[in-house]
Amino acid sequence: MMQRQLQESEFKFRTLLETAPIPLVLISNGKYIYANEKTYSLFGVPDGELLGRETKEFYADPEAHARALALLTKEGRVESLEVEIQRGDGALIWITVSSAPIIYDGEPSVFAGMIDITAAKQFEEALLESERRFRAIAESSPIPLIITKQSDGEILYANAQTKLVLEREEVDIIGKSVASFMEDPAGRESRATAIAEKGYLDRDEIIMRLPDGTSFPTVHSLRSIIFDGVPAIVGAFMDITEQRRAELDLRQAKEEAEAANATKSQFLAVMSHELRTPLNAIIGFSEMMTQKVFGPLGHERYGDYAVDIHDSGTHLLELLTDILDLSRIEAGHMKREETVVNISSVVQECIGFVQMRARENNVDIRTHAFDAAPKLLADNKQAKQIVLNLLTNAVKYTTPGTGINIYWAIKASGELELRIVDKGPGIPSLDIERILEPFTRLESPHTSRVEGSGLGLAIAKSLVEGHGGRLDIVSDVGRGTEAIVVFPADRVQGDND
Repeated sequence: MMQRQLQESEFKFRTLLETAPIPLVLISNGKYIYANEKTYSLFGVPDGELLGRETKEFYADPEAHARALALLTKEGRVESLEVEIQRGDGALIWITVSSAPIIYDGEPSVFAGMIDITAAKQFEEALLESERRFRAIAESSPIPLIITKQSDGEILYANAQTKLVLEREEVDIIGKSVASFMEDPAGRESRATAIAEKGYLDRDEIIMRLPDGTSFPTVHSLRSIIFDGVPAIVGAFMDITEQRRAELDLRQAKEEAEAANATKSQFLAVMSHELRTPLNAIIGFSEMMTQKVFGPLGHERYGDYAVDIHDSGTHLLELLTDILDLSRIEAGHMKREETVVNISSVVQECIGFVQMRARENNVDIRTHAFDAAPKLLADNKQAKQIVLNLLTNAVKYTTPGTGINIYWAIKASGELELRIVDKGPGIPSLDIERILEPFTRLESPHTSRVEGSGLGLAIAKSLVEGHGGRLDIVSDVGRGTEAIVVFPADRVQGDND
């Protein structure tokens, strides 16, 4: 009867071992005396080949086996001891072993269960490697990096550059609230809320404080992360003190330049009468001398001198007029007296002003109207000055023996477009923007013979823009240039019959 009960107990025990979901073994005198099917699968050996083999054969580190035995002897049991074993196919895996002594078949034995933790160890190693890489990159970064808890702003990590910029040791940073390093501590919570909603915050300007109480501006890029299992914020920041100082210097320099330019423009605008009056006198008296109003000059050379004085004075007055006009525009003294202007009449009048020079240069001027007598709400004098400046330029630069064509039309958009097309040497595309700036003249063999101040186009552009329009220059080197003036539709008058 007892024998039968013993057999039944043995059967139940082995059934329990075989159906267990984890590898289980019995060890006696350092050798396996039983292993279930899960154990053979874990160790990668055929069924039955574990029995009689010493346990230390499978330990990757013999010292680990000795430590396990010592622990079992000292503590009487082992709980989840991590060991590395070598499978039958040579592969290394990590397991946890839990064991306890038992009496089996009347002999002292050890009962042990094992769990494969290889995947967890690999993940842990990958995590550690990632942590090592992060710290290596962060510590070598020239940019300050800081990680804080999202909940209360406690500093969890700060790299070497952060310590340098904040002028503090690690012990004075880690564990402290990041708000304590800010000029406005209350701002931390609003930033944390914004980051929790969006996940990031870029170019956030924060005033930071140094131990001596001085403050300095910084700009931060902040991101929401999980750090050591805790919702956190990683921030990279830069000291922008020098940038702010440079911006201030630049702003002051700009204001000073604008003030100097305004003073210059104001001076020239005010001095208009004082400068023109003596020049007009020189021109008038020299003209009287060339015409011998009061009789002979006494020597024919005096007549030549008088002609030179008159021509030089006239040229100087033209240059001065351009300079004064531009100065008045820049100073805001160029007022418009708007009336309804007939573009056809303006063009014809301006052609009359340049006709003599056009004939001298053997240049033909032709007009092409696609709309009869278009009318425009504009300052009549300024409208003439726009057309005259562009037409004068065209006459100056057009190749002798060719011509200038003037077109005007109302576009589908309702805008008035005026085009003056010449057959000059053309302008390189890279120089088109530059020639619209004051005092700019292009130097080339084709233009060296042409006189001028380089203000005509700049003045025309300013006057056109003052009317809400635009001046475009289109040019093809070797074939000519097209000046296009476009006035807005709201300036074009409806009755253009």
